[in-house]
Amino acid sequence: IIGRREIKIVLVPDNDNRADKFINRAKELFRTHASNLLVEVMQIEDGYKDLNELHVAKKDIKKQVVKDINFFLAEFILKQNKGLDVQKKKIMELVSTVKDPLVRLSIAEYLSKEWKKPLDVIKEFLSVKEESIDEVLNEFFSLANATSSLITEENNELNTGYEELDGAINLYKKQITTIAAPSNTGKTDFLIELLLNLSIVQQKRILFFSLEMSKEDVSEIILAKLLQQPRWKIKQFILEHPLEANNYINKIGTRLQINDKVLSLADIDERIKIAKTNIFVDEPLDIVAIDHFGLLRNNTTVEQQSKNADGLIPLAKNHNVCLIILAQLNKASQVIEKGRIREPMQTDISGSASLGNASTTILGLWRPEKTPGMSEISKENWKNITRLKILKHRKLKRDKLYFQLTYNTDTSRLVMLKEQEERSELD
Repeated sequence: IIGRREIKIVLVPDNDNRADKFINRAKELFRTHASNLLVEVMQIEDGYKDLNELHVAKKDIKKQVVKDINFFLAEFILKQNKGLDVQKKKIMELVSTVKDPLVRLSIAEYLSKEWKKPLDVIKEFLSVKEESIDEVLNEFFSLANATSSLITEENNELNTGYEELDGAINLYKKQITTIAAPSNTGKTDFLIELLLNLSIVQQKRILFFSLEMSKEDVSEIILAKLLQQPRWKIKQFILEHPLEANNYINKIGTRLQINDKVLSLADIDERIKIAKTNIFVDEPLDIVAIDHFGLLRNNTTVEQQSKNADGLIPLAKNHNVCLIILAQLNKASQVIEKGRIREPMQTDISGSASLGNASTTILGLWRPEKTPGMSEISKENWKNITRLKILKHRKLKRDKLYFQLTYNTDTSRLVMLKEQEERSELD
């Protein structure tokens, strides 16, 4: 009989602020021995100690507040624990045992009001994936609403920080930008230039997943650029000029977060959720950068690469971020044509079929000076020069596709040349 779902158990703890141990214990017993039962808790109204006092006072028992056991425990956690960190830890422990999606949603709505945080942030924190009818209906937009969203998006465009390049393209949230180059071409260096501009100038919040370099190496590159020092000198410079270094570190603050673990795409998705609900709580996360696609865990076969590339689109859209991916160019991109390395193409990207299709923007980088057999004079002419080509962009603002950058070894900066300064392939 006890296994029948229609039976409801109502627990009535004393109103003495010590109900949590009793209710928690009871919950575990019911979960173990009768998990299909509906268990609720009657909350004795203030001024009365227990059920007996309510009877003596001739109170109508049916009018007493009855709540789901898990919702009762969620309220009790916030009532008994004042520190937010403690509350969050205990709430997570509680919600991990709650199967009913409606109860989880109710707890999320309650926490949203108590913690004064948006409901979607709380749902992300609790991983509440179930959707109400109203939420699903809100996924549909009339043309007027969609146009309004378009205008808002255009006004919130992200710049690369390179004036010449920004004249041709812009980056947007919910879209994917792939930066593709052969090994040892400086694609990470170029990415960090973009991220510094986005963080310092545009005040954007960024997660940088460095699957290749350690956090120490990444910080070394960042500080070398900020302090405009050769990278090999940066450790000593910081020790000798700590105030100057701290000044730049404080300019970025917590807006740029670095993670140097080797992760799968699913791992990254989970860490984005955690960062959004614990680091970027008051302001939204804007950019997620991954260096690089080929180093994702579970990404060695063609099938895995295709699956991961397909997963980038929902990652960008669901988290409402501008997703920047670094990718390797395959060996075919290193073919010598007419005495020089030929220009990269979209099909040269490793895992190109899906990654190329998923990307809104693709930028190809290459170093002419790395051409095998190039004369010493030509190598000197192209020393520290990186060529950039827009291989794909859905909103190209002008027909200029080629750009050049030069790396300054004294300042560690990667500077884009003006059109009149660019060097010709014919030189």
